[in-house]
Amino acid sequence: MINLFIPKIDSLYAWSYTVTAKVIGGNGKATPSVQKIQPGVDARIRITADLGYHIESIIDNSIPVKMTNMYASYTLTIKNVHETHDVVITFSINEYTIKATVSGGHGQVNPASQVVKFGEYLTIQITPDEGYHITGILDNNVSVSIKNPYTLENIKANHTIVVAFTSFTVSASVEDSNGVVSPASQTVHSGGRATINIFPNEGYMVKQILVNNRSYKVTNPLIIFPVTGNISVKVSFTTAIYTIKASSPDGFGTISVEPEQVVHNGSTKIRIRPNRGYSIKGITDNGIVLPIKDRIELKDIKENHTILVSFTEFEIKARMMNDNGSLHPTVQKMFYGGKAVINIDIDKGYKVVSIKDNNRWMPVKVPYEIPNVKENHFVEITFGILTFSVTATVIGDFGEATPAKQTIHYGSRAVIQIHNYAGEKITGIVDNGQSKIIKNPYVINSVLEDHEIVITMKTYMISAKTNSENGYVFPEVQYLQQGQSSVVLLFPEVGYHIGSIKDNGTLADINNPYILNNVQENHDIFIDFVLNSYQISAKVTGQGGRVEPTTQSIQHGDKALIKIYPDEGYILESIIDNGLAMSLNQLYYIYYVTEDHQIEVKFSKKK
Repeated sequence: MINLFIPKIDSLYAWSYTVTAKVIGGNGKATPSVQKIQPGVDARIRITADLGYHIESIIDNSIPVKMTNMYASYTLTIKNVHETHDVVITFSINEYTIKATVSGGHGQVNPASQVVKFGEYLTIQITPDEGYHITGILDNNVSVSIKNPYTLENIKANHTIVVAFTSFTVSASVEDSNGVVSPASQTVHSGGRATINIFPNEGYMVKQILVNNRSYKVTNPLIIFPVTGNISVKVSFTTAIYTIKASSPDGFGTISVEPEQVVHNGSTKIRIRPNRGYSIKGITDNGIVLPIKDRIELKDIKENHTILVSFTEFEIKARMMNDNGSLHPTVQKMFYGGKAVINIDIDKGYKVVSIKDNNRWMPVKVPYEIPNVKENHFVEITFGILTFSVTATVIGDFGEATPAKQTIHYGSRAVIQIHNYAGEKITGIVDNGQSKIIKNPYVINSVLEDHEIVITMKTYMISAKTNSENGYVFPEVQYLQQGQSSVVLLFPEVGYHIGSIKDNGTLADINNPYILNNVQENHDIFIDFVLNSYQISAKVTGQGGRVEPTTQSIQHGDKALIKIYPDEGYILESIIDNGLAMSLNQLYYIYYVTEDHQIEVKFSKKK
């Protein structure tokens, strides 16, 4: 049997084979995509990946083709073609490894390693240790700008990133011995904050701060931010000078300070002048409340002072709760600490029964005064009709009076019925100490005050009164039966004596005690005490001068003066007052006269 090789004949070309190349998924190309190859001839396909992609696989008639470099353009050669070939090509996006490391420690990078696709970006966070900062970044051995975070954009290759850290030193010192700084040295990372506390000795303050030999604003604590290099700080001090500021937030007064700049342990005076109608409400010194004064002196000053003064005036309102009087003023302005007065006019027959001030019940006083105004006040005043108490008492068990007690409205009528027992008669009616005509009933037609009525039957009332500030009597009231005797004791105050005694309006002999024998009626006795007066007599014994006055009358406790005039060639030798030798003085005073005085003056010739 003879086998004959019969080649496959393409329908278009006799004696050739078809080689096709197809890309699955895009991202690259293969050329030519279709070609006719004569038997025994090599076929070539040029395979090229798009930018950022690489050849992932080549399948020729279901058989994978091995490649040496997937990332380069590739020419597939099919040698000695003797059949049809179907070539399938796929591409994949490139991936790159990004590695970040720290050189020498003192910080961290994150992420340390990561795989990214072509064209993506990656952010690397860089964290220096406390006191350190970034000093350099190498990217694929190339120095790049220091940025944190460090960002790679549109990645097209592997990257190896190396970060190095270091720190800055901030040192501080003083140029004299009048204070200290702390800390003297500190480590601060780049862009960080350095804080230096400055402690002047008592009586001193910061004069100057030099930062790297350049003048810097004086602050305490000193804050340097951001720190971008090594720093040297030098602080100098000077004698402390304090500023005294005084002001008023409400502006209702003026405040003056002298002086406004004060050295350590110095003093200053502050004068506060409220505007008219205002007064000082409050004073604070550096937030501390001070007593309210219009003059303040600060001593031993050791700091700046800010003094705030507030002024105020208050509103006083008053209203009536009923219509039985009037008030004025009903509204008034009052400065702090001032005295507000509300005048109250009361209708006849009425009285003020209550006063409420800021909802607090106050004692009833007319006019109503608020002596020390420290707030707004709302005063409510209520009137009520006047009432009086009328009491009637019968002395002894000889009868009774009804009613014994009654309350009568202003101007109304009071009637007292007197019931004397069998065989007894009314001997007297005394109303508020005044004897009245005996009537039964006893009637007060218009009651305008309280009344205390004493009725005697078979007994008599002996009433004794005096101008009590100059003496007193005892007893003031006594009740005696007919024919009995009355004894009244009289007690003048020191320096006073009995001037007169009136008995039932008639002058009586002055006796102490004052005695009434065989009483047959009521007696109203009035004793008048009068101030003592004393005679001061002065005379000259012998010759050589004169005195003035020679006589004078001086009231008890007053001062007497005798002027002494020696003649030419004479001098005052002695002053005898009521037998006692006195100090020599040409103006001789008796400062508190309590008795008569006999004064003898003697002169002698000059030697």
